[in-house]
Amino acid sequence: HEGGTLVGLHESYRHLVSSKVRDSSGMGRFTGLRIEGKDQGLLILAIHVPGEGSATHTRQAERLANKQDTRTPLQRLLEDLRDMLQPLETNKKLYSVVMGGDWNQTWTAQGCNVMESVHSFAESAGLSNMMLERHGRIPWTFDGRNGKGKDKDDGPAPTARTAIDHILVTTRIAKNPTTRSGVAQREVLNGSDHRALIIDVNAE
Repeated sequence: HEGGTLVGLHESYRHLVSSKVRDSSGMGRFTGLRIEGKDQGLLILAIHVPGEGSATHTRQAERLANKQDTRTPLQRLLEDLRDMLQPLETNKKLYSVVMGGDWNQTWTAQGCNVMESVHSFAESAGLSNMMLERHGRIPWTFDGRNGKGKDKDDGPAPTARTAIDHILVTTRIAKNPTTRSGVAQREVLNGSDHRALIIDVNAE
């Protein structure tokens, strides 16, 4: 995928996968899996929103413009995700959703309409920010100085660290006391300047 999204699943759950979710636009903005139980289902998605000014953002904007689509890459993504989620609301099975990734937007960012803000998109889709729900705050996940600072007092200035990565989940998962979440501390994965967000959901 162009956006570098990936979803892995332990082999013990392999038989529960009903379908793979791919970005039909060809822009690699998300990938995922649908897991089916007898009475319930789970949609897992990995998301990547390119930062404005990045090469990926420019390519996506050009691709939309060539199709006479006046939406921004973020607007188009959020609308596509909302269209994907809507059929689950009327499905006979009780579906839950877990979607996480690099949204390149803080939770407090404002947009002119619902589909220009990750926060307002989540509200419209009935999703909660897992970190905020569980911990009452959203810790920083991105080090604006390319990860060179350390996770202590001699690290980058606070303004260099932002919370632009989020895990959005169905509210009943967020409020379930068995659901756990956190952010990796003092861990650098694959040389990334993002800290890993982690969620542990009881699949029973």
